[in-house]
Amino acid sequence: MMSFLLILVAQFIVAEGALAYLGLGLQPPAPSWGNMIAEGGLSTLSKYPFVPLVPGIFMLITVYSLNRVGQKLRVAWAGV
Repeated sequence: MMSFLLILVAQFIVAEGALAYLGLGLQPPAPSWGNMIAEGGLSTLSKYPFVPLVPGIFMLITVYSLNRVGQKLRVAWAGV
């Protein structure tokens, strides 16, 4: 059950980031990885490509870590 919850949290993080990037999530004063990625718009992206890259990498690392921990818990509890 705990492994499923960790994977579900990772999916919620990705969904929130995607919605915030599209402008449908949290509004800009609120901190969100999707807002930070969207902040690096096309005008900023041409000069400073690392602006959306940094929050994107941290989001990737967080989601990957949650998935790995969830998989390890599933294997440990299932005895496979």
